[in-house]
Amino acid sequence: MPDGQAVGVDELKRAAAAGGVTLGRGDAALLRTGWFEAHQNKPPDFDAEPGLNLEAAEWLAECGVALIGADNYAIEVMPFPDGAVFPVHQRLIRDYGIPLLEGLVLQPLAEAASKAFLFMAAPLCIEGGTASPLTPLAIL
Repeated sequence: MPDGQAVGVDELKRAAAAGGVTLGRGDAALLRTGWFEAHQNKPPDFDAEPGLNLEAAEWLAECGVALIGADNYAIEVMPFPDGAVFPVHQRLIRDYGIPLLEGLVLQPLAEAASKAFLFMAAPLCIEGGTASPLTPLAIL
């Protein structure tokens, strides 16, 4: 996806239907935009990334997903809408308690062509922490 392109609810619904999956309580929703691969050999522009718009993020939350991960560094589309700063982060983390996993390497998972899998990611237990390194695993 080109930098700055928003992923909306319609795109998420089409992707789920194409994969034959229904998002539900406790699921991990992973978004591969291609941003990671496009910026591997050049410095990334952190001011422009494809990603979720606020409506799509809220739809995922209402589906009951337990976490959202993406291959970009923001999860959400950048630049932000006028007058907003990290609106997806604020809504998902603050209002729904949904953790965000940024900078995931999702190309190998996409190439495996498995639409549903067991996803595991265990953060370090850091009292009062707001972030943690982790090793995400997709078990096909």
